[in-house]
Amino acid sequence: MRAAGFRRYGGPDELVLLEHPPPIPAAGEVLIRVSAAGVNPADTHLRAGHLRRFLRLRLPFVPGCDGSGTVVTLGQGVKGLTVGDAVIAMASPRQGGMYAEFAVLPADQCALAPVVGTLESAAGLPVAGVTALQALRDRARVSRGQAVLVYGASGGVGTMAVQIAVALGCEVTAVASGPNLPMLSGLGAREVLDYTDPAFPDHEGRYDVVLDAVGRLGAPLVDRFTAPGGVLVTMNPPSMLRHASWLLPWTSRRAVTVIARPRRRDLDELVRLADAGKLHVVVDRVYPLSEAADAHRRSEDGHVAGKLVLVTGSPGSPGSLGSLGSLGSLDRSAAGAAHAPVARPSAGGA
Repeated sequence: MRAAGFRRYGGPDELVLLEHPPPIPAAGEVLIRVSAAGVNPADTHLRAGHLRRFLRLRLPFVPGCDGSGTVVTLGQGVKGLTVGDAVIAMASPRQGGMYAEFAVLPADQCALAPVVGTLESAAGLPVAGVTALQALRDRARVSRGQAVLVYGASGGVGTMAVQIAVALGCEVTAVASGPNLPMLSGLGAREVLDYTDPAFPDHEGRYDVVLDAVGRLGAPLVDRFTAPGGVLVTMNPPSMLRHASWLLPWTSRRAVTVIARPRRRDLDELVRLADAGKLHVVVDRVYPLSEAADAHRRSEDGHVAGKLVLVTGSPGSPGSLGSLGSLGSLDRSAAGAAHAPVARPSAGGA
């Protein structure tokens, strides 16, 4: 089978096509014919070697923490899935493996795919969606009617967080650069703010939850925006040191971080929201597997709106798209059309 992986740490050019035998599922695992894989920041950090002090990888390594496809083989004891099911799947960074034509994962890290949209866009749902869901529901413990600010709202986690917070009954303010604001309004944000606007630091707002999806919101603004008793959730654990006093047990405000864990019940919840029309994947660009290095370059330039997706086969090939159904995606240029499905992009299109 073909896979995109790296034999040594380094820049995007280290990500090349490899040939591997298809993996064999053990007990409790499923073999998936991968239709598409999401590109996540963890993938680029692994390839660059930024995490090698914490994660020991056996090289060559095939990255890929999430994707979509079709169940080909069931390991012994697997329940709730059958051969031919269209699924989404989430792996840990150490597991990886989704940048390939076939992947093996524990069955409890897979869920039936949404019945609307495309499997291409569904590939971008698991990591960003689970991260946002666990950040808001489990770490911030948001409740209906609360005011939530999402900083870095146009990225993969940010676009998911805006929609999930809205679905949970919160009043959402989204912060991003100007060109992405119409798209965020279309996702349900009550108010949108341009962080490049010189007036942004003077914004008046006291939020029950501030979700920093990029880990870059400065301490003065966090202090200004977070209400007494409020919660800061950051995707960047070291940034919590900027708010050291918030970590003390007697402080009225809390600073927490989130490290997403793959759980089938959370994947099922994301699919429920997607099938209800409350959660859409914003797809920035779709690449064929052979252009994985270009996808990593795009990811690292810091201006991705939504998700990048790698497709492993041609449209209509077994386990790719066919008539399996899909998740209604949003093209980032379709401002204000949040609930309208768009045509599936071609493998190399934007």
